[in-house]
Parts: sequence; C-alpha cells; structure tokens
Amino acid sequence: MELHASRTDPADYQTVYFTVTAVYESDNTEVSDFIMNVTRNDVLWLKNINYTTFLDTAYSTTRTYNISGFQDLTYDLAYTPCDPVTVTWKGAYVGGPKGYVWNPYQSLTTYLKNGDLIGFIVSPYTNLMGDMFWALIVLIISFPIYMKTGSLSYVAVMWLLLGSALGSLIPASANRIAWILIGLGVSIIFYKMIEKARK
Repeated sequence: MELHASRTDPADYQTVYFTVTAVYESDNTEVSDFIMNVTRNDVLWLKNINYTTFLDTAYSTTRTYNISGFQDLTYDLAYTPCDPVTVTWKGAYVGGPKGYVWNPYQSLTTYLKNGDLIGFIVSPYTNLMGDMFWALIVLIISFPIYMKTGSLSYVAVMWLLLGSALGSLIPASANRIAWILIGLGVSIIFYKMIEKARK
C-alpha cells in the first residue's frame, strides 16, 4: 500500500491531491472494496472512507498524512502500513497569469464525503486566514466581555476555559492558539493576585 501526493512543496493555498494505491500481491490488481482512515498530523482526519483520492490545501504550514485502519472488505487481508507523506505549504503561487484562486468546491468536497460538518463550515475561513481565524473567534468573544465587565479577570478566566476547550476541538496545527490563551489567562490571574497582595 502506498500514499502519494501530487506535490510535497506547494505554494500557499495550492491544492494537493493525494492518491492511495493498494494492490493484491498475487496478481497486482487494485483493491476495490475497502475502508480506511486518513490521519493529518497524527490526528484522525478522514474516517472510514472508501475512495482512493482526496485533497487538501493550507497556508504556511506543514502537515503529515498517513493511512491507518485499512481494511480489505473482500478478502479481509492485512496490509503493511504505508510511509507517511509530509507536505509543506509556503510562498506565493504563480501558477498562471491571474495567479491562484482558491477553489472552495475542491477543498470542501473532502469534508462532505467524510460527513465532517464542522470541518466543512470552518474550512473556508481556516484556509483563507490560517490560525488567525481562531484568534479572531477569541477576540470576538473576549472584547464584549471586557467591555461589559471592565475587568481583565473575567477575560482571563474565559481564556483559560476557551483555551482548554479549543485544545481538544481545533486541529493540532492550531493548538498554539490554545496554549497562548492558557498562558495569557494564567499570566493575568497571577498579575491580579500580585497586584492585590501589594495593596
């Protein structure tokens, strides 16, 4: 079994096509009735899919893809795990006179085929804004809380809770946003405790 990527060094927002090849050793015919999982950065991304091609796109990031749980539904044979494929998006795309235009249909099809509604909704924003999308969500929630209460303590508690929740919900590549929120929340709480102790 092998996993191939159309490119491993695409430009930002450029779509990369992945192909999985599994053949029977006895006659080199392709396995046609199967299910498998695809992991992205060691996190389950596509679950129980039965198609051999999928695609992804990103901005200034590195993602490692691998196949797991491959099951031949015809003969119930075991397959040797394939080597992971690492793709790094960086730089400007100059694929034509008008440059690259992100095609949402191509990217969103993968999420729809997998039944991932959250990924389907969030994908256009994360592909166009990167991890800044998650920071913007935090800002949209934090600003009204601060304006209503006038206290950073409430914002700090909200950052701790939101950082903990986001750590388990958002993709692994955006986990630094969760860690920044937790760090800021703890820092503000320590600052408030020290400030209160001085009075």
